[in-house]
This record gives sequence, C-alpha cells and structure tokens, in this order.
Amino acid sequence: MQAQNETLKKNLAESQNEKSGLKARVAELGQSLHHYRSRNTEIELKSSLNKIEKMKGRIEELEVALHSCELRIELLETREERWEEELHHSHDQIRNRDYLMGEAITLAVEADILSMKYELQSGRSQELISLHGKIRTLGLKREKEREKENLETEHHYGTRAKTKKMDQRFEQFQKDLQDQM
Repeated sequence: MQAQNETLKKNLAESQNEKSGLKARVAELGQSLHHYRSRNTEIELKSSLNKIEKMKGRIEELEVALHSCELRIELLETREERWEEELHHSHDQIRNRDYLMGEAITLAVEADILSMKYELQSGRSQELISLHGKIRTLGLKREKEREKENLETEHHYGTRAKTKKMDQRFEQFQKDLQDQM
C-alpha cells in the first residue's frame, strides 16, 4: 500500500504538474488569442480610417465641383439677364425705327402731294402725273415682291395702314386733277 500511495502521490504530482502546464498553456493561448484579436481589430481600424480618409478626399472634390457648378450657373444667369436686356433694347429700337419710317413715308407722300400741286400750277402736271404713275407702278411691283418674300408684317404703329391711307389720298388727288383737266 505504501507503494501504491507513493505511486498515487507520484501520479498526483505528475497530474498536478501536467495540470499546471496545461493551465500555463491555456493562459498563453488566451493571451495569444487576445493579441491576435487586438491585432485584427487594429488592422480593421486602420483599414476603416483609410477608407474614411479617402471618402473625405472624395467629398472635398465633390464640394469643389459643386461650388464650380454653382459659379457657372450664376454666370449663365447673369448672361441671360444681360441678353434679355439687349433683346428688349433691340425691340425698342425696332419699334422706334418702324415709327420713324412710318412718319418718313407720311412726310414723303405729303411732300409728293405738295410738289404735284405746285407742278400743276406751273403747267407740268401731266409730266408729273406720268412720273407718279411710273413710281406707283414700281411701288406696286415692289410690294408684290415683298408679299412673295413674306416681308410684309403688321406693326402696332400702323405704318403700313398709314402708307395705304396716304396712297388712297394721293390717288384721289390724281383723280381730282384729271377731272379738272
């Protein structure tokens, strides 16, 4: 029995040594596992930080591009406003020109009528009537050409209507002159 006790003690001591060795090995493996996990977490954090930095850089690029686009939009809006002002100015110039042309035509017709009256008094009425007829014929030809070219438009100043009225007055004057002869 004593031999058995000693064997058991020896086995117990070996088991305790083995147990201590296993505990040390478990502790070592635990530390190794902890270190491995820490290292993986550190690598993942570094990777995440790199991704975040890249995203920040991309965001900055996009903000710069956005600002550039906003500036271009402001420039285009400013240009559009200026073009609208120029367009309105051009429309005003055209209206003024049309009005002045109408007035000039009216004055020219009145001058023709006065000239014809004067010519009638000085004895050259027949020649003047003939010339006026030629001018009228040329004017009618030109008017037909304009109609073909679709150039005739109605303006709100009524310059075309004034011209037609003056022509009618002139024709009436011609008839009156012919009746007097």
